[in-house]
Amino acid sequence: MNMIEVVDAAASRRALTARRLPCPDCGAPLRPWGHARPRTVHDLRDTTVTARPDRARCTACQNTHVILAAGLLPHRAYTAGPILAALGRAAEGTGHRAIAADLGLPADTVRGWLRRARARAQTLWHIGARTVVALDPDTLMRLFEFPQLVLTV
Repeated sequence: MNMIEVVDAAASRRALTARRLPCPDCGAPLRPWGHARPRTVHDLRDTTVTARPDRARCTACQNTHVILAAGLLPHRAYTAGPILAALGRAAEGTGHRAIAADLGLPADTVRGWLRRARARAQTLWHIGARTVVALDPDTLMRLFEFPQLVLTV
């Protein structure tokens, strides 16, 4: 089973029903195939989010996929909100204990997120650069016009 992350779950559900969502493995149309188990994850400010993601099955290769809203991360007990907040604070120079205290999170959890992000920084930078170029190819050229904006990893 694979995960597909989408920005708009409602729009992806409509596309899935109309069989306009392609299989990431073979490109054939996906069809609805029930729902994944409900997931309850932590969000910012001691709130929780419960979601029951859609499942899809390929009409050709028969592989199954879970369609997650972009704010939900695969295999994580937290939404993207607290993780991104912690990474942003760390980029400003704040330590993991202070971030954890400010966000009301366990220090070990925040430290793990920061270690993982640092270990994968180069890969994440490449993914980000490819995404920026795919969305707006001229952005990369503008960054090179203003080298002080380019972050080195």
